[in-house]
Amino acid sequence: MTANYLPSREFLKYFLITAITLVVFGLAAFYLILNKEKKTITENDVARGYTPSFETTPKAGTSTVSSVNTTENSDRAEETTPKTPQRLWQVSKSPIAGIGFVGNATSSTFNFAERSSGYIFAAEPKAGSVVRLSNRLLPKIYEAFFDETGGIILRSANQNGTITTFSGVMSASSTLSGKYLDNDINTLSINSKTGELFSLRSNLTGGTVGTISARDGTKQKIAFSSTLSNWAAAFLSDGRIFLTQKASDNVAGYAYELKGGALVPIVRDIPGLIFLPKPKSSAALFSGSQAGTIQLYALVDSSRVTLPLKTVADKCVWSSNPEGSKELIAYCAVPQIIATRNFLETRYQGRAYTSDDWWRVNAADGTVDFLYSPEGASLDVENPIIDEKDETIAFINRSDKTLWVFRIGEKAVGS
Repeated sequence: MTANYLPSREFLKYFLITAITLVVFGLAAFYLILNKEKKTITENDVARGYTPSFETTPKAGTSTVSSVNTTENSDRAEETTPKTPQRLWQVSKSPIAGIGFVGNATSSTFNFAERSSGYIFAAEPKAGSVVRLSNRLLPKIYEAFFDETGGIILRSANQNGTITTFSGVMSASSTLSGKYLDNDINTLSINSKTGELFSLRSNLTGGTVGTISARDGTKQKIAFSSTLSNWAAAFLSDGRIFLTQKASDNVAGYAYELKGGALVPIVRDIPGLIFLPKPKSSAALFSGSQAGTIQLYALVDSSRVTLPLKTVADKCVWSSNPEGSKELIAYCAVPQIIATRNFLETRYQGRAYTSDDWWRVNAADGTVDFLYSPEGASLDVENPIIDEKDETIAFINRSDKTLWVFRIGEKAVGS
């Protein structure tokens, strides 16, 4: 018979001690790895020009992070006290893909996506703070859209020219989740209020088909069809959709509103037309480029008003009309010098950049007021957006794709 040997109490004691020791050391090693990874992420964000935090909800009365303008020698009290940034604040030193205000009408917080990584950040202009929201790597993003419900659209292109479109949302735990949409979307515009998408695709005959869908690509319905290609689209927050042919110097352009599948002409036969409609209004700004001259116009009650500014309409942003104001106010970045006769061509090809000043436009009477000229910075304004209270304009500097914020109101300390 084979004897059954039971382990001694002394053996069990040493076995349990060894097991517990290994578990403790394993947890300690895991903690050190996570801490090192977080430190690496933090160092990378600082190198990008951000002072990052992984908190998603700041404590009342404090800023989650210090302003990117804060020096390394600032003491702890200065780092945790909310700061008022300069009137012109460089938010990022790394190129970004897009920006969008989020939340309710009382918030000026906006999100932006980094081009190289697809990481999502939130910036709070009043506090001068930047917070990392996501850690999911989606590299080589060239275009990003945000809506006020928390939706995020990230677009990238591979070496073969295939465009991928990722549609996602940010969870409460700062996890970016979503799915990829069809790869045949050429042009996309988002309704910033609802998150709905208007997408333009090429059809089999070389023309264009436009569809409206939910942000995740479901509930698609065809809204537009044309034998032409190269359309630019604007899906406004009030649900209206406008279409123009992509602008070219000296080539007649037309702007249409899409109604019931038909194109209703709004502006006709303007060479180099760029069109900027105003949400919840029949007013619009538009510009033309002909024979080396750039001219900005306003459309008010179907009448054209020539404005005394030489800029393109996509360097402008309409006022949000805070507190029910019915004024037709816009803010425009105006080049100090336009040194080329084919401004649009050289601009699209990346062969010419401008240094812009900010002006306030009253479209109703055609008057303009000078606002601000950046000192020590040459900024070529692209894709400006404005918060609901008309306090802050965020925009991309086209020459290096960095993110900047301009405070419209009173002059801030240090500006």
